[in-house]
Amino acid sequence: MSEFCGNCEKLSDENDMLIEAIEDMCYQFGGWRNGCLHHQFLSALENAFGILGWNPEHPVPEMTCDETGCNKQVSCGGSRSTCSEHHKPSGDTT
Repeated sequence: MSEFCGNCEKLSDENDMLIEAIEDMCYQFGGWRNGCLHHQFLSALENAFGILGWNPEHPVPEMTCDETGCNKQVSCGGSRSTCSEHHKPSGDTT
């Protein structure tokens, strides 16, 4: 029985690694629009979104500009996460 349980634990770890890899693929290759990742009608990404249980428009608030009303993807970090349009270089108060 202990051998069976060990195999289940190994499969669970491998499954977690696969899910993480699929999620990484979606973040890297998915399109960005209105604060959401999109599969862009690419069949591999459609399947990946399906495996993850994501809708075709998957909201990702942690990757959205902090500026009120802006849904662009974050491109600049710091004390606030902003898109390139709302980014102000250090020391710039304008």
